[in-house]
Amino acid sequence: MIDDEWQILDVNTHRMRNLSINNLYAKIATGEIVFEASMPIHTPGTIKLNRNEKIAANLDMYDEHEQVIIKRKRYLLEEIYKLYGDCRSREILSIAIDDIWRKDWDAAPHPATVARWMKRYIEADKNILALAHLNDRKGNRTRRYQAKIYDICEQSIDRVYLQPDRGSINKTLEDAKREVRKENKLRPPDEKLSYPTYSLISSLIKDIPEYDKYARRNGANAARNRFRSSTKGVIASYPLERVEIDHTELDVMLVDEETGLCVSRPTLSIAIDVFSRSIMGFCISYDPPSVMVVARLLKMAIPPKTDLKSKWNGVESDWPMFGVMENLVVDNGLEFHSKSLDDSCSQLGINLTFCQRKTPWWKGHVERALGTMSRQVTDGVPGRTFSSISENAGYDAKKNATISLKAMEEIITIWIVDIYHKKTHSVLGMRPYDAWSDNIQTSDIPIPTNLEVLDVVMGTNAERGLSHTGISINSLQYNCDELQAIVAKFGPIKQARIKWNPENLGYIYALPPDGTTLTVPVIERYAKYANNLTYGRHKANKKYAKKYFMSDDLEAVSRAHEKMQELIGLELSNKNKNTRRQSKRLVTKTSSMSTTVNNEENNVVSKIKTPLVSTIKRKTFETNRTNRDENKGFENANDIKARA
Repeated sequence: MIDDEWQILDVNTHRMRNLSINNLYAKIATGEIVFEASMPIHTPGTIKLNRNEKIAANLDMYDEHEQVIIKRKRYLLEEIYKLYGDCRSREILSIAIDDIWRKDWDAAPHPATVARWMKRYIEADKNILALAHLNDRKGNRTRRYQAKIYDICEQSIDRVYLQPDRGSINKTLEDAKREVRKENKLRPPDEKLSYPTYSLISSLIKDIPEYDKYARRNGANAARNRFRSSTKGVIASYPLERVEIDHTELDVMLVDEETGLCVSRPTLSIAIDVFSRSIMGFCISYDPPSVMVVARLLKMAIPPKTDLKSKWNGVESDWPMFGVMENLVVDNGLEFHSKSLDDSCSQLGINLTFCQRKTPWWKGHVERALGTMSRQVTDGVPGRTFSSISENAGYDAKKNATISLKAMEEIITIWIVDIYHKKTHSVLGMRPYDAWSDNIQTSDIPIPTNLEVLDVVMGTNAERGLSHTGISINSLQYNCDELQAIVAKFGPIKQARIKWNPENLGYIYALPPDGTTLTVPVIERYAKYANNLTYGRHKANKKYAKKYFMSDDLEAVSRAHEKMQELIGLELSNKNKNTRRQSKRLVTKTSSMSTTVNNEENNVVSKIKTPLVSTIKRKTFETNRTNRDENKGFENANDIKARA
């Protein structure tokens, strides 16, 4: 301090600064200046708990007995300092020990010990930690084995212990000893290496960071999951900023609404708004997660839901969550990497985001909501399946199943609207309904200018020739007067852009060069067959007609469609779960489309091939053994060929 000013060295810039005492105190109070503290001598910086674990030295980090001893030492030294100052004389210290220590406690320390305490205490500026024991500094801390032994042991640990097969410490020790024996054969007798011990291998393994150790033995993904930090995670600042989509298989068996036969477990997909935790929409079907499932889900999430009570009588509240989201987060599976989905989201102004592989925490909000929904909507429902064998013991979910897909859809709607949205969320501290309503006005919610455009936007892209006969796609012909007006204006077009809906082949959307969008119906000849027909069902019909009617023209396909309905009715009574699921996809007219049309064709054919062909062969065999007049609608192979 010079002339009432302090000279301060900035440790970052290494420059000297002059500050008045008042300015110095003001900057200390505001935290602008922090003095770099140095640990006094004789004061432990850390406390060693065991060989590999240390903690910062602090009085309350010692056990209670050690704290009592430290406080007794300080009391003794402070009393001596008051009477005799910094005294190191053994005669005086003996008198002080008798007068002060023995008066309250037994087992008094030796005067030489007290003199060492005083020295450490004074030199540490009377820091009480200078009186703590230094047991962790005792003992031999030098390596006891030759350097070569440590190299061999570390190589054995890397070769045996740090491998995916997770070798044990004993196996690692055996490998190290084997390497030492090989090394000793090459050394003279006076330079033989000592054999490592179990404790040496164990101590070297403990020195390896836990993350590195776990990653080597269990894989990098497992290590990231185990050691990942849980902070505030992904957040959103306002409604519709981020919407997450996920899928799960519900733990309940459903039945066919028409036949009452058990079908299978459905797949539930939901979209949740991260900011308000509100559920924007859901989709339940027998289809696996795919681009078309996401499209169906968006068709429910984006438009206003004004027809709830007319569609489901049990719903009491409204569902005000709708609108075009800014960011849509989906799984990173191959089935979601589709140009159609990417183009649809781009046209709507949605940023499509794919989660990283094996990182479910990037959409943890929907994961949690989906788990909660899956548990609560199936709780007490007849036909519920359980996660463990012990819970399923004595309960046959198939026999007890009574809920149809349509009824489950209403149950889920009631749960979302009247329960989930109206219950206080543990993280938000308020109801999702209020979190949405209080932070966005209905007039501010972005929606497409024409809601009918959603069908166009979410359709599957294709390019086909346009001529006087219209447009041909999926072996169906589409034409209308408006389309012919386009031909008259622009002439035949080799590659006309179209969009078609795999859930209904009764129409397509044509996108002519004039910028308009035309809804083109299937020609009247095929209208009865194609209206409300799904693409998956259509492909199954074509496959069946080509195999058994020796033709894939639409008349044969139509006959195949009628025949398949009979076969599917029989297959629904089959006890095989996979067969029931596959058949029901066709009956309920639900698209089985996967990522691309080609993939979907292969998937559908593989799904229906075995049950249908096996049924035909079985019935053909029975027909050949019985009177043909008693055949109930199942022709043998010769009859089929004759009809074709």
